[in-house]
Amino acid sequence: MHELGHLIGGFSQGFRSILLVVGPLRLEREQQRDSLRLSLNRDLELAGGVAACMPTTDHDLVRRMSVMVGAGPATSLLLGALAIIAVVTLPLSWWSIAVTLFGVSSLIIGLVTASTESHHTSASHADRCGRKSRRERRRERRRERRRERRRERRRETVGNDTVGTTPSRRHGTAAQRTHES
Repeated sequence: MHELGHLIGGFSQGFRSILLVVGPLRLEREQQRDSLRLSLNRDLELAGGVAACMPTTDHDLVRRMSVMVGAGPATSLLLGALAIIAVVTLPLSWWSIAVTLFGVSSLIIGLVTASTESHHTSASHADRCGRKSRRERRRERRRERRRERRRERRRETVGNDTVGTTPSRRHGTAAQRTHES
């Protein structure tokens, strides 16, 4: 239901669905024939579920993308709350345990994905708009510091006779060192 929430959010913002994977099922848009193809999902990494939508225009893209991304957790939270309310208000029966498990798991999925998807969305929006996220800028600074440290180490060893030699050539084998002494 979470992934369907993403698709509904995408449709509401004028996006075009590309892919929906839920467990073993895969619904994919074929570009050549402009049709949907239902098949088995063979990619285990996607088995947890994926919904992909493509914007048709870039008008107000950040807001529209936020609606699409937020619709998944909102759907999970809404269905989880409805399931818990149904269990509490309706008379107990054989299905109460299943509905309770569905409700609790939907609430957990909604809470967890609401925090993680909003974080990932803000970073991806910044990248799409030509700005780098704080995390990406931090990574680039770390990479640049590592490169600078490597350059500094190379500069230190330029005058040294060990440049371009392997440790075994530099120090010799244990037998060679004992023979030389």
